[in-house]
Amino acid sequence: MWADRLGSVSEVFSRLNDTLEPDQQVFLVGGAVRDMLLGRSVHDFDFTVQPHVRRIARRLANRLGGHFFVMDEDHDVARVIWRPENETKQVLDFSGLRAGDIESDLRGRDFTINALAIDLRDPDRLIDPLDGATDLKNGILRACSPDSFQQDPVRILRAVRLAVTFNLRFDPKTLAALRQARALLRHVSAERQRDELFRIFDSIKTSAALRILDQVGVLELVLPEYQSMKGVEQ
Repeated sequence: MWADRLGSVSEVFSRLNDTLEPDQQVFLVGGAVRDMLLGRSVHDFDFTVQPHVRRIARRLANRLGGHFFVMDEDHDVARVIWRPENETKQVLDFSGLRAGDIESDLRGRDFTINALAIDLRDPDRLIDPLDGATDLKNGILRACSPDSFQQDPVRILRAVRLAVTFNLRFDPKTLAALRQARALLRHVSAERQRDELFRIFDSIKTSAALRILDQVGVLELVLPEYQSMKGVEQ
C-alpha cells in the first residue's frame, strides 16, 4: 500500500523492524500518514513506541548513521535526524503510547485526519478508528472528541491552519466547539500561541487563515492590535 509513497523512508521502516524485540511495537502516526494519503512529500515523521522509546531511537540512529537527541527526558521523547544521500534531511521523532493501546492513543489526538497510524509490523493496514481517511477524502476537519479544544486550546489555532492548508471545511460540531472554547486561549502560553501563529504566517494562505480567525472571534484574543487596524487605509 505504501511502498510507492515511502521513498527513502522505506529504509527507515526496514531498519526499525530489524531493531525491534518480540515485545516491542512501533507505529508511524499523525501528519506523516495523512500526508502520505494525500501523496505529499514527507520529511518529518512521528513514531509511537511501546516500550523502550529511547533504546529504539538510539539503535536506529546508530544503524542509519544519524544523530540521536533526547528531546524530553521526563516524557521519554527522542529524535533522530538523518540525511539520506542526495536527499532532504529526515526528522524522526519517537514517543511512548499516550494510552493503553494504539487505537485509544489515536482517539485522544486532535483531529481525525491526524488520528491515523501504520503498524510497522503490518504496514499495509491503515489504523483509522475515527474514519479520518474518509474525512480527509471528503475535505472535512473534525475534532476527535467534543472536548478536544478544552484539552488543549492551542488546537483552535491549529484547526484554522489545517483547514486552510488542506482546503478543509469545518464539521459544524467542531466549529461550534471551537467558538465555545476560544476564550481558553488566554490560558495558553504566549510561546505556544506564537509557534502556531508563525506556522500560519509561513503559509501561502495566511490571509485566508486570518479571515477565519477573525470570523470566529479568535484574532482579537491572539492579536488584539489587529482590531485597531481594521478599515485603516494605506
